[in-house]
Amino acid sequence: MKNRFSLIGLLIVILTGFHLKSIAADDTRDTVYTGIYVTSVHDIDFKQKEYSVNLWLWLRYKNKEFDFLQNLEIPQAKSVSKSYSTIDTSDGGVYILMKLQCVMKDSWKIANFPFDQQKLRLSLENSQFDSRYLVFAADTAGKHFDPRFTINGWKIDSFNINI
Repeated sequence: MKNRFSLIGLLIVILTGFHLKSIAADDTRDTVYTGIYVTSVHDIDFKQKEYSVNLWLWLRYKNKEFDFLQNLEIPQAKSVSKSYSTIDTSDGGVYILMKLQCVMKDSWKIANFPFDQQKLRLSLENSQFDSRYLVFAADTAGKHFDPRFTINGWKIDSFNINI
């Protein structure tokens, strides 16, 4: 029998981390334009309260001190691995592209099984800088997930990016 769940969406909440570096007072905030493309959601485990997600993440900004290759954090992630990353600084800014595999911890209300709906959440942070030094802005152009990754019996109702 197929699951009759609805996957409401993958909610991307982009947050900032804690400020651990000192920066000159005359520096201004930099906007980090952030986009995501989910290629797979799998291994959803209600008992362990976790799921796995594969995704492409890109970030575009000017302040080279942000160093997202070293300072990217994903709260609620049990594990994060980068299978690919590249950085381009040719135009005076920084453009980073990463392929990530994450095992995420989450909790769901499943009292109405098999008629409930679930939200999968993924948040991003920079572990070195807070909102005094960087702000995130969503790159919302194009699609944000591969429609072929849907698990049999599951339906994606929406995909939201919130800043």
